[in-house]
Amino acid sequence: MIHGGDLTDFGVTEEFVWMRDCLSSLNMPYLTVIGNHDFLGNGEFIYQEMYGEFNYALTVGHVRYLMINTVALELDYSTPVPDFVFIERERDYVNAVNEAWPDSINRTVFVMHSRPGDEQFNNNVVLPFGLYLKMFPNPVCMNGHNHRFERLAIYDGATPGDSIYFYGVGAIKDRGYYVFTINKDSYDVEKVSF
Repeated sequence: MIHGGDLTDFGVTEEFVWMRDCLSSLNMPYLTVIGNHDFLGNGEFIYQEMYGEFNYALTVGHVRYLMINTVALELDYSTPVPDFVFIERERDYVNAVNEAWPDSINRTVFVMHSRPGDEQFNNNVVLPFGLYLKMFPNPVCMNGHNHRFERLAIYDGATPGDSIYFYGVGAIKDRGYYVFTINKDSYDVEKVSF
């Protein structure tokens, strides 16, 4: 299960604890990214203590997941967001793995809170961010923040099927979630309402 950020409303400890307990009760692995509300107060430090680094990655099967902080506004642009050094290290890692064991990682999922074009994203780096995304095998992106279900091709490709899609997720009041089924050459997305 992947949470797209804003685990809290005001970044207070009690909200982080409450959400951790809710996620843990699901009895399944879960991943999170930090949202702009999670940065409020001392939230960034509480988030790191409870959930770990803002940027991290893991491989499941043939899919590399990059969980990245894209909340630039709350950091007053004092820290590079997104962290291109982290993204470059990941690109080098994926390339090295695929060179040693061809086609080992054949899809990349980027999970972020805010997407290019959002007020929280550093929109000065929209173009280079897109170029970095295209350096990874078959990228697809998921984001929270906008509080609506949407599918956007922010970086259109030169040929059909070459676009990078961003899947926005609704807020809890929308009572829904996506189920992604990821295959070697494709993926399917189903919106589940409850």
